[in-house]
Amino acid sequence: MTHDEIKQLATDTFKEKVFFTTMIREIDMHLIPSIFMPVTFLKEEQIKQLQDDKVVAFYEYMEKASPRCINGYPIFMSMQTITGDDLKDLQKIVGKLTEATDAV
Repeated sequence: MTHDEIKQLATDTFKEKVFFTTMIREIDMHLIPSIFMPVTFLKEEQIKQLQDDKVVAFYEYMEKASPRCINGYPIFMSMQTITGDDLKDLQKIVGKLTEATDAV
């Protein structure tokens, strides 16, 4: 992702417009295929490609959530991916946005 894309995603995350797999409680991780439905249909080659690309999380915009939920989590029929490096950059920006608003 470009820096501008990460900044936009961070802003949207701060505004609670985005849901990440990192928001799922540890005890509920088995629900990932039910929350992000496309995971159910991944082929072995696709899983390997995600690993090769160093994808660490799935996410999607809340506006794309289905009208149903599972155990309080939204359900998505689509998903996007983020790498570890991009996620770290995103978390730094969200942290700065949080600090800035807390200081006001």
